[in-house]
Amino acid sequence: MAGKFVLAFTLVLLAAAYTNARRAHANDYVNSYYSRQKVMESCFGRQYVRDQNTKISAVRNACKAQESREQLDEPKSRTELEIQHTDEQLLEKPYFTQEMVRYLSKRALAKTSNMTCVLRELGHLDNKDELIYDSLIAEINGLADVDAEFKNDLVNSIDGCKAMATCLPLSDIAFPLTPALMRWSTFSKCHAGGVFQACIKKDLRQNAGEFELSGLGNYLSDYSDSAKMYGVIWARTVLDQGSDFLW
Repeated sequence: MAGKFVLAFTLVLLAAAYTNARRAHANDYVNSYYSRQKVMESCFGRQYVRDQNTKISAVRNACKAQESREQLDEPKSRTELEIQHTDEQLLEKPYFTQEMVRYLSKRALAKTSNMTCVLRELGHLDNKDELIYDSLIAEINGLADVDAEFKNDLVNSIDGCKAMATCLPLSDIAFPLTPALMRWSTFSKCHAGGVFQACIKKDLRQNAGEFELSGLGNYLSDYSDSAKMYGVIWARTVLDQGSDFLW
C-alpha cells in the first residue's frame, strides 16, 4: 500500500511540474513571437509584414482544405495512453501501444504533408521538393523602400544558410521528416537568424551617430560600418554576460 501511495504521489507531482513547464513555455513563446513581430514591422514595414502573414495564413488554410488523408481519430481508450497506478498494470502493456504508435505516425505524416503543401504553394519547393533559392532572392530584390546593404545582407544570409543546409548528411540522419523538409528546417532556422541580424544592422545604420567608430582603430578595418557597429554591440553583450558566455 505504501508503494502505491508513493507512486501515486509522484505522478501527481510530475503532472503539476509538467503543467507549470507548459505554462512557462507558452509565455516564453508569446513573448518571443510578439517581440519578433515588432522587430519585423520596424524593419520591413507594418503593411508588408501583415501582407505576408495574411498570405501565409491563406496558403495554410488552402492546404488544409486540399488534404485527402484519412481523418485522424484520437485513440478510443484514453487509459491505454496513460501510466497506470499499480506495478502490475505497468508491466502488462508497453507504454507506446500499437494504437498509440499508429495515431502518432498518422499525425506525423499529416504534419509533414501539410508543410510540403505550404512550401510548394509559396514557391519555395519545386516538384522534387528541392528548395528554390532563386525565388527567395527574387523576393528580396523586389523589396521596396529598403537600402541596398540591407538587401545584400539578406542575400548573403540565404547563400550562407544554403551552404549549411546543402551539406547535411541526410542519408545518415534518423528523423521523422523527409530529407527535403529536414533541409528546409535547417535552412529556415539559420535564415531567420540572418534576417534578424540584417534588421539589427539596418537599425544601427539609422542610429550611426551613437557610435564613434574611430575608437576601433584598425580593428575590423575590412568591414562595413554597420558590421563594425554590430561587432561593438556583440562585444558589449558578451562582456556583460561574462566570459562563460563564449563557451
